Amino acid sequence: MKKIFLVFCISFIMFGCQDSTINSYNKISTEHQELNTQAFDALSKGIDLFNKQDYANSIIEADKCTKLYTQVRDLSNQAKLLAQKMKNKAWLVQFKTLSIESEEIRLDQCELINKVSTYSMAKKNTEAQETINQISDLNLKFNKLQATMDDIKNQHPEAFK
Repeated sequence: MKKIFLVFCISFIMFGCQDSTINSYNKISTEHQELNTQAFDALSKGIDLFNKQDYANSIIEADKCTKLYTQVRDLSNQAKLLAQKMKNKAWLVQFKTLSIESEEIRLDQCELINKVSTYSMAKKNTEAQETINQISDLNLKFNKLQATMDDIKNQHPEAFK
């Protein structure tokens, strides 16, 4: 009888911990989605302002973008740690790893938007063009990561509702 009770207690603790981990993961995921949207909006606005040659405001948006993507990346790191505690979720750990890589790319792009706007204000056209090329190269890398992430999403659609 003691063995059965002990097994029950261990199972309860394990499943209770698993539920707690899943709940924490879901909370972080919701916050991640909200911040990611804000960060992408800041990146898009920074690019739009740059294209309109409003360099000073583009720099402001790029700084906002950098701060937001830093928070987004930090949430992904937390989510990855939680995913590592979940059973049968190696695919989720892989997804979060790719997510962190893509957020690092977005962080780099935000910083480069700042640089290209600064170069453009200073009429440093060669440096500005080189920076624009770096942004484009990063966008290609980002798109490749996104394709892999989309494959994972397609394999586990129930997890990405």
